[in-house]
Amino acid sequence: MVYLLVQLTRHNFIELKETTVERILWLTEDLVAKAVPNLKDLVLSLLQQISVSRKNAKSFTLNKQLVDIFLRHTDWVCSQPERFPSIVFLRFLRQAEEHYGQGQGEIEKLRDAELNLCLRIWQSKQVECVEIGREFVRIFQNVAKYKVLDPIKQELATEVSGKLVLLHMLENRGQMPQQPNQYVGHLLTLEVQKKIEFMLS
Repeated sequence: MVYLLVQLTRHNFIELKETTVERILWLTEDLVAKAVPNLKDLVLSLLQQISVSRKNAKSFTLNKQLVDIFLRHTDWVCSQPERFPSIVFLRFLRQAEEHYGQGQGEIEKLRDAELNLCLRIWQSKQVECVEIGREFVRIFQNVAKYKVLDPIKQELATEVSGKLVLLHMLENRGQMPQQPNQYVGHLLTLEVQKKIEFMLS
């Protein structure tokens, strides 16, 4: 069943109705709560369908509900292997960056939820998040103004592996390695990835 859901969300998401997406999300949370194995690919597929545009109602619903699911099941997120927690962290840090200055109300609540999720993941997977590299530095500089992220700013000023993290990252930003390709890929929607692959083929 998980395999079929991955194929459906990866290859037919555009054709799905919003009500269908909501049912898939309900089922996904149920599977997460039951600790069903091999869910990572399904969740990553859903993550890559989120766009930055508020005009896309289906994407906005997906964004909001995934954040809610992850907030309810942060322990599950942080228990996943292969840099899954830091992928989720970077993706929603990026969404929070995009949601800056887009008004109050629902979008403001979503941004606050995204930032709270990022803080929870950071508190559990700090070293993994730091290892994202330059893209983390670039995005964090744009969202660091939010007080909810003050604990991250304070920890960046402490030592990790014998180094002052904040000073090291800022002073050597130009020399820091690019984040691994897996991070770059998960900042793009699957639709954009397919277009890039087509142009390069």
